Amino acid sequence: MPLPRADRAAGGAPQEVGNTTMDLGGPLPRSTNAEAAERWARDSQTTQAMPAAGQVTPPGSPVLTDPFQHSDTPPPSPFGGPLTAPLPDREEFAAEPEPPAPAAAGKTKKKRSFLKLAVVAAGGVLVLAYGAGLLLNQQEVSAGTTVLGHDIGGSSQDAVATLNSALAGPMESDLTLVVGGDEIPLKPSVAGLSIDTEATVRAASGTDYNPVAVLGSLVGGSTEVAPVWTVDEEKLAAALSDVTAGLGGAPVNGSVSLDGGVPEAVYGEPGTGVDVEAAAPQVREAFQQRAASGDDVPVELSATTVEPEIDQAEVDRAMSEFAEPAMSGTVTVAAGEGGPSIQFSPENSLHRFITMEAVEGRLVERYDLETLETLYGGTFVGIEVVRGDGSSTPVTPEDVVSALRGALLETSPEQRVGYIDLG
Repeated sequence: MPLPRADRAAGGAPQEVGNTTMDLGGPLPRSTNAEAAERWARDSQTTQAMPAAGQVTPPGSPVLTDPFQHSDTPPPSPFGGPLTAPLPDREEFAAEPEPPAPAAAGKTKKKRSFLKLAVVAAGGVLVLAYGAGLLLNQQEVSAGTTVLGHDIGGSSQDAVATLNSALAGPMESDLTLVVGGDEIPLKPSVAGLSIDTEATVRAASGTDYNPVAVLGSLVGGSTEVAPVWTVDEEKLAAALSDVTAGLGGAPVNGSVSLDGGVPEAVYGEPGTGVDVEAAAPQVREAFQQRAASGDDVPVELSATTVEPEIDQAEVDRAMSEFAEPAMSGTVTVAAGEGGPSIQFSPENSLHRFITMEAVEGRLVERYDLETLETLYGGTFVGIEVVRGDGSSTPVTPEDVVSALRGALLETSPEQRVGYIDLG
């Protein structure tokens, strides 16, 4: 690299810069840059310009190297010390992306603007359609409302009438039960099965603000509302028991006989019928499916052995806890200590007004008050009982039974005396 002319003399040697004079008098001191210039000159004698790309270096020429090829450190300055900033890397220039073309950027911006306008326009159309749907649908029951496929849109009164008419068949016609090959009719109303049409319409009434329903009503869409089913489980169980009682013989409950004053256990017998607890859900589901589809499909129920409600265990309990002690001997009822009294014996009187009957799965004693009053006759005439409210009334059959009940459970003759509480 050639040096500036100011620093070179003829022949390529550096000039002496220390002899320059100024008006201040005397020569300037020798610059420290002169030494650097001399070193630069010596190095330049052996360093020539690098060959161009593809140029062959003549034989005998010094081997030149690219001072920037394998080093990130810049060459020394000809004036001493390193350069203040490193040279840029060639690869950095190659990696920098070129800015997008102005035309492509403009097209992208126009496309985004068009999409925004399309979304806003579509939203506006939906809002207008929703408002129109609300404005046109001001009925008590929204247009397009259906129950079991029947359109009930309009006034509530008309909707109830529509349902009653459409569902009259499924609600009133008999269901067909099939047990062991026998077909048995069952009327839904007797079994406590129905559809509450008024409650169904109340549930369907009012404006539906659901956007899907509102927009759907504009294009003939419909909204299905579930019916309100009514099921009386007690009536259903009773109806099933009644209609299947004669299939193969109803079960016979056990009992206790006190005839002649002698207690006797009478054990029950199983029968053939249906399991009411298992059959009730099948019948209920069949009724609802028929109302929904209109198909009258027979209900297949399995026949099973039905055990009596009063089984052997209950009969044995009633015998040991009541029947045997009650008929163990004569019992006396008196109107207080030293008052008039009467005796009842098993063979002559007790069995005439005392029996045992089934109540909710248990055998309990029952007293025939009219017969009892006939038996004690005028024994307690003139005897009055002070009641809880302070009033006094004659002895009643209920008073005699209250005194008698406790005495019947005793087996010792001395303990078989009951006293009427006179207050």
